[in-house]
Amino acid sequence: SFFRFPAQFDALRDRVIPEILDGRHHANKQFRVWSAGCSTGEEPYTVAMTLLDSSLEPLGYHCEVVGTDVSTQALERARKGVYPPRSLMNLTQNQLNRWFEPAREGQRPIKRVRDLCQFHFHNLIKEPYPLAFMSNWDVVFCRNVTIYFRLESTKRVVNNFYEALN
Repeated sequence: SFFRFPAQFDALRDRVIPEILDGRHHANKQFRVWSAGCSTGEEPYTVAMTLLDSSLEPLGYHCEVVGTDVSTQALERARKGVYPPRSLMNLTQNQLNRWFEPAREGQRPIKRVRDLCQFHFHNLIKEPYPLAFMSNWDVVFCRNVTIYFRLESTKRVVNNFYEALN
């Protein structure tokens, strides 16, 4: 669902982004977030909404959110971006009005949110990672994915995330 565990998105907006910007050379005006194991896309779209609510846009940053998953079926649903009421259960009426528009079969994020998001197939266990996933990430979200991995695989995946972060 959208804004699942909202404190994490509040922390991203209010603490993580400002701390990253404080330590950054300001010539780089790109901010990239990877949602690994994004399933049907609620998390990447929520991240995009959070980025739009942050200080990034007024400071001239270009934001990008990339969601990856091993399920091509889930990725198709993420690209379609139409969600039933169950996915919207954590939203306030204000969030629903601000970030969503009616669509056939449900609601979908507004174009401004959708434009920040891309969705790609990627298997976190398979190495080496494609070049596009090897570096230049400001934040990596990976929630409820590694619980399915063996400990050694989890260690490799976490190390790959570490190496990919700016």
